[in-house]
Amino acid sequence: MTGATAMAAPSLEAPVREAPILEARGLHAHYGPSHVLRGVDFHVSAGETVALMGRNGMGKTTLLRSALGLLRPSRGEVLIDGRAMTGARPHLFARAGIAFVPEGRGIFPNLTVREHLLMAASPRNSAGSGWTMEAVLEQFPRLAERLGNLGERLSGGEQQMLTIGRALTTNPRLLILDEATEGLAPLIRREIWTVIQRLKAAGMATVIVDKNATTLLGLADRIVVPTALLAEDDVAQRLNPQVRDAAAKAERAAEVARAAAERGRQAAAAGYAAALAAGEAAKAAASLQPPRRVIRDFNTGDHYEGEIEGDRPNGAGQMRYANGSLYEGLFEDGLPGGLGVMLLTTGERYEGEFGDGGPKGHGMILFANGERYQGQMQGGASNGFGVYVFPDSEIIAGAFRDLKPEAAAVMLFANGQRYEGEVRGGDREGAGVFYYPSGSRFAGEYRAEQRHGLGALFRPDGEIEQGIYEDDVLATPLRP
Repeated sequence: MTGATAMAAPSLEAPVREAPILEARGLHAHYGPSHVLRGVDFHVSAGETVALMGRNGMGKTTLLRSALGLLRPSRGEVLIDGRAMTGARPHLFARAGIAFVPEGRGIFPNLTVREHLLMAASPRNSAGSGWTMEAVLEQFPRLAERLGNLGERLSGGEQQMLTIGRALTTNPRLLILDEATEGLAPLIRREIWTVIQRLKAAGMATVIVDKNATTLLGLADRIVVPTALLAEDDVAQRLNPQVRDAAAKAERAAEVARAAAERGRQAAAAGYAAALAAGEAAKAAASLQPPRRVIRDFNTGDHYEGEIEGDRPNGAGQMRYANGSLYEGLFEDGLPGGLGVMLLTTGERYEGEFGDGGPKGHGMILFANGERYQGQMQGGASNGFGVYVFPDSEIIAGAFRDLKPEAAAVMLFANGQRYEGEVRGGDREGAGVFYYPSGSRFAGEYRAEQRHGLGALFRPDGEIEQGIYEDDVLATPLRP
């Protein structure tokens, strides 16, 4: 894993007024001869929710272990509240208010649920404040029913609840969850995500590692993903100058794409909120009673029921159009304007903000084939930043034009592949970085979805394939 970069443009981030709770600078870590972390920068500030994403084997757990004193970094520094903590023992991080929920849970098989929670309780709990055992049991009612059960007699989901509850009883400022819901049943996952959302609402800082990209996109304030550190001497010296320039351009394009994806995530959250409010407006419009409910047929064949002002729909109402479409919500000067829901005869459904008779602002489109778009709307289509979700879990976050990613986007594929970079008309086009499940990474030029132009393929074993690509194949190898 080389340097880490957040999906947020520096110019969009508010300046840090206080030192982060936890910060890693230029972190390197080894497992024997294997160089896992290479110059990673990472931080989390008070009240912030950070998602750490990436494929298996990329070093996410190694980063957390190195930052928490469980693995000594070979280079770099770790700070808590701006104070140097590199190489400090793990219990000192716990005393500083950082709780870690590790992958694998770390449950004691011969201790009961009650003993786990009492063992970890901080002195503040004995005073009756903060996260007491009772507060944890209120969040996880299943544990309350199993207080006398030994750890080994709990299901995997119950063990994960207990691990999170045990961490909370230390009353942390920062909660770090490694693989928060991995391998759990859907019902258990929903319960855990609900608790995490409550922690976020309460202002607790969290770092989350999980493969559920859809949930993380809607929850995290920042998303941190691995990115290449081409400035590293041992890499730069092995690249042909032309290839190095192309790869560096691809890295910059990936950085822009991550910033666009972050803005897309924020717009998607706003779109979802607008859709919820639109649903309420539609219900209110459909339930109007006389005298506010006026029935009017127009010579166009449209049928309207709702509030009228100046012989035109104004206010809340319901319009059934001659073509079979239905709109429920707010009207302005005869046209949909404000919050509302539009049902089209094609099976599509739009919920959100309207203006000038069509979708305008933030909202959500639900397509008949199961696809979904959340984000900014203009001119009746997605124009601006947003997130597009496919039924097979493929996700595109970034800038859109007419329902297609445009300019810059991050694409997350169901098979674990990921692309960050330039797009045109919905296709990978221009400079970008592509990550493969095998651990390989390509940085370079694309045309019509294929590698085409200068670029380099970095393999997990350290080998580099570089040169000029044509139609996704290395046509002209180049030497350093």
